[in-house]
Amino acid sequence: MKNLLENDLPAFYGVGRRCTCDENTTSLSEFDLTEDDTQFVVDYKKGYASFCGNSFNLSVVNYDTYISKFNGTKIADGRRRCDFIMTDTDADSIIVLCEVTSSLGGIENLSRPIKKPKKDGTTMVAFPKGKYQKVELQLYQSLETLTNVPSISSYINNKKRKVCLMSYLIKQTENNAVNAFNRNRMMEAEEAGENGAQINCPQIEQFGFDYYRISHAYSFRIDNNGK
Repeated sequence: MKNLLENDLPAFYGVGRRCTCDENTTSLSEFDLTEDDTQFVVDYKKGYASFCGNSFNLSVVNYDTYISKFNGTKIADGRRRCDFIMTDTDADSIIVLCEVTSSLGGIENLSRPIKKPKKDGTTMVAFPKGKYQKVELQLYQSLETLTNVPSISSYINNKKRKVCLMSYLIKQTENNAVNAFNRNRMMEAEEAGENGAQINCPQIEQFGFDYYRISHAYSFRIDNNGK
């Protein structure tokens, strides 16, 4: 994936610039991802997204940081992107597009509308359904950008398991209220456990990917033989 991103992606979009894509590799059965630009694979439970059951040699690229190097070009402008792309290197077993996010307080804040400023000084609602909606768009537009490139689309299609993942970290506060919405989302996370909660998302599914979200209280199982 690193080579495809560095060469085929800019070539397809007609961008002469070539940039380095930061990559970490791991064969650890348990590890975390964190939002560091270069060393983003870290010790288990030391980051913001946890993974377990890994039986592969994995390549993890910082897709968000890489695409930001192309600001001002067709690759980046107007295209939202996810944080990481994870693929196995020894076989065509798995690809995971992962977006890591967090919320201060209760889990209900993940669905709080996100506003953005307008030029006249007022604000507008950019995402009425909050981070849930924003993350889906980031993952969808990442897939769109990638699969437009024939060689990358072929590489992705050869993977047996294709996953888009939202991993969220809830930063608790003393005043965090446990309301009905909180309880429902906490039950969703608890019932799904290390498999993650599979969410219906036609935008993502049209690319052949399954969409999951998981609380950082749980670890997403990579080598899921049930899929």
